[in-house]
Amino acid sequence: MINKKLAKKQKLSPETIGEILLLHDKRDEIEAGMKEMDPVKHKAILKIMFLNWRANEYKLQELWGFEKNANYHQDYLLPHCTCPKMDNQDYLGTNMRWTTEGCIYHGRKK
Repeated sequence: MINKKLAKKQKLSPETIGEILLLHDKRDEIEAGMKEMDPVKHKAILKIMFLNWRANEYKLQELWGFEKNANYHQDYLLPHCTCPKMDNQDYLGTNMRWTTEGCIYHGRKK
């Protein structure tokens, strides 16, 4: 689903809207694939999938005409992310982020 009011405000072409819809589908596929993975057995694969997910989010921001900014990514909602959901939702759009040390995506690098 696309926000038609925002698309009109941003003066998006039908082609751009089509690209956005394809990227929404790609995001859904990545997230579904992540959900199927075992975070212990497939840690390396999940990290690569996370990087692909993030690249997809940046492309979406670009197509919408927004600044590429990870502060607006809701990556704390991804499968296997153990970071606080409500706390991060409260800080969406800021550079403040609550993470857990053991999070496969946001935790301490090992």
